[in-house]
Amino acid sequence: MEKTEDYYSILELSQDATLKDIKAAYRRLAREYHPDVNPDDSIKQEKFQQISQAYEVLSDPEKCHRYYLEYYVIKSEQQHKRSYIKSLYNNPPFTSNRRAEKLYNQGLKKFQRQQYTKAIDNYTKAIAMDPEFIAAYLKRCEAYNQLGNYQGVLEDCYQIITINPAIVKALYYQGRARYRLGFIQGAINSYSEVIRQDSHHAQSYYYRAIAYLDLENTESAIQDFKTAQDLFKAQGNEEACLLIKQHLSTLTPSKYPLNHLVTGCFEVLQNSFKNTTNLLKVVIPKRNSVNTSSQI
Repeated sequence: MEKTEDYYSILELSQDATLKDIKAAYRRLAREYHPDVNPDDSIKQEKFQQISQAYEVLSDPEKCHRYYLEYYVIKSEQQHKRSYIKSLYNNPPFTSNRRAEKLYNQGLKKFQRQQYTKAIDNYTKAIAMDPEFIAAYLKRCEAYNQLGNYQGVLEDCYQIITINPAIVKALYYQGRARYRLGFIQGAINSYSEVIRQDSHHAQSYYYRAIAYLDLENTESAIQDFKTAQDLFKAQGNEEACLLIKQHLSTLTPSKYPLNHLVTGCFEVLQNSFKNTTNLLKVVIPKRNSVNTSSQI
């Protein structure tokens, strides 16, 4: 059945919103539109029903994934724009193998409970049943990332990109893993490919700027920081903008900033993408660090 509502828009969220984002948005909007607060306002009461329906779907991992596929894939087909899905959140195709799907859904629940090793086991079994099950590769990639297994991330990203080189989220995680393993130029190449396919991917501009700093390419870093700042501002992410402002304040011609970077953290998407993973926590990344809470 085709969905006619954009649940993310109803909750005033982007498609890389995490469960925490969704809950916070629901609580905020519910206070404004709840029938108890607006007993004589039928418009706000109808709005509250939409908010409740959106929350019911987006807060459930299985319903959320199905909704994404049904709503955005159909919308994409109607508009004859294949790139539409890529530019939103880039969730990959699902599987026709019911047993693989069941294992994948079990993995989603374990991932949400932060049982990453058990989730990986489910995703691995699902992939064995369907070797082109991109969604399972991607979620396993995210679980590896949470555990700091960056080599595992790279291997899964390679498999995903081999099947479909246009999976933006795989390219992004490839960049994050390459950076963590010390392959700075390789990370820049991955982020650049993400940006080529999705010019609004704020996180890739941000992390490419960080990588440019490692190569002492301050001019390119400043340019990417400014672009990321504009994109985060458009998303309403004030904390990310403040963090970038702190970066930019240290980038002067007379003083290289690497020893003076301000550590900050905030929660965003996946995002994400989030299997996003997850409002996203940000710290200024350090090469070879294994702090998995530093995802944007």
